[in-house]
Amino acid sequence: MNAAEALTVARAAGIQVRIDGDDLALEASAPPSAEVLDLLARHKAAILHELREVANNPSPSVRATRPSQEMFEFAPPGDSANDSEALAERVAIMMESNGWDDATALQEAHWQADRERCWQVFLRNAQRVLEAPANEREGLLARYQVEATSRYGEQTGTNMASGLRSWLKAGAVH
Repeated sequence: MNAAEALTVARAAGIQVRIDGDDLALEASAPPSAEVLDLLARHKAAILHELREVANNPSPSVRATRPSQEMFEFAPPGDSANDSEALAERVAIMMESNGWDDATALQEAHWQADRERCWQVFLRNAQRVLEAPANEREGLLARYQVEATSRYGEQTGTNMASGLRSWLKAGAVH
């Protein structure tokens, strides 16, 4: 068993793993079993190395040299032709209905468009996990956290994975 597999086992047991200085910090709703703790202890150095490497190398060129390519989406692509037309329409509506100036309406329209695209990406990532066999989902969630951490840093990646895990656990994606 390697570090990635140890993380998968820990996450399957409901344990979130993150770096805390030179240690691993664990969060779980129940105390972890001795077997899982032993597994994490045996692979601690490799787990720390992997999580640090991912957190410290967020650029696409560095990630491209890694053996595994990204599986999840994070930056939603936009269609500039449709985006411009939709953006102009949103700006006009906001200016008319709210009495906003052009700059305020444009800023709000950009924010709304970005939020909608990010929400669609979140739903696609959730669907990707749900479409996998049940016994592979924790491994996919672990990979999602690694990929999110590589882009946005340790705390944000952990939060993003926690949010996706909670969303899936609640059965909110159909």
